[in-house]
Amino acid sequence: MTVGVAAMCFWEGQPSVICVSDRMITSGDIQFEPPAKKIYQLTSSSCMLIAGDSASQIELYQSARRAIKARLETDQSWMTIKEVAELVADQTISFVRSRIERTVLKPFSMSMDDFLKRQPELRQDFYDALTKDMNSCRPSNQTIVAGVDEGGAHIYEIDSFGDARCLDAAGFAAIGSGYRHVESQFMFAKHAAWKDFPETLLLTYAGKRRAEAAPGVGAETDICYVRGLGGFYTVPENSIDYLKMKYVSLQNRNDVATEEANKEIADDFKKVAAVIAEQQAAAAQKDEQGTAPPPPSPSVASEGDGTEIVAGGTISRPLETQTSDLSSSPIDATPEQTDQKKPGD
Repeated sequence: MTVGVAAMCFWEGQPSVICVSDRMITSGDIQFEPPAKKIYQLTSSSCMLIAGDSASQIELYQSARRAIKARLETDQSWMTIKEVAELVADQTISFVRSRIERTVLKPFSMSMDDFLKRQPELRQDFYDALTKDMNSCRPSNQTIVAGVDEGGAHIYEIDSFGDARCLDAAGFAAIGSGYRHVESQFMFAKHAAWKDFPETLLLTYAGKRRAEAAPGVGAETDICYVRGLGGFYTVPENSIDYLKMKYVSLQNRNDVATEEANKEIADDFKKVAAVIAEQQAAAAQKDEQGTAPPPPSPSVASEGDGTEIVAGGTISRPLETQTSDLSSSPIDATPEQTDQKKPGD
């Protein structure tokens, strides 16, 4: 339960890396923020950020420092960030192996090598129980190794299995419970490794502040950065306060702009809604007119001179004589018996 962020950038032409973290430590259902940083310097040009089980991460850091010191005693050349990350990854694997042997296998007088050799002769239920206990010994740790070497700035992320991934293409990395908030901040900002230091510094700080919405992320902030070979620096508290002031000012301006935009959208949408309502009313009226029942057939009457009189005018057509066969009279015929239509039908 924490957050750690590393971002690549350039400062006046020099490759640089900025690292930010909180101070929150979670132990069971207890969370507190001691005055202890979670960014640890590994060399004069690299550092590591931790997330997960703090006790095991401190042990991992100490073993990594011993491995780096042993390497520099025999070879004084600049260590690449990849080499440093691989040393930390190796120490992660060794730590997990040592914990498994100490807590799971040692009570059965076995080492890891013994366990691997005796797998075929172990009962299945015993083997399954050991495997389950061994998996539970692996802490859910995450580590970032970041820094600058002769090839430029680099960032590596290491999981609890000791797998080290290079994240130079993305230009940033985030770990801990607040990593999603940070990633979205960097993605929306379209961050790239060639961005300037001031822009990246504010972005990294803003990402950490947004991550405080995640559970287990503390409000305290530590910032370190590496500028060129051998340039490891810690940002003082007054500079972090200045960043906080700028961030709050930026958020206030964004809030004002958002409020104004919401008001403009509300006003504009009222006009749009009125137009839509008018169009719907016109369409409804048109539909009503299109489905109205047809007008009644015009009434027919006869004059004494043998003409038919239709409402609205006369039709000069002689009527059938009285001597006509009534059975064949078109006047008495039903619609099924004749195709003749009355005027107006």
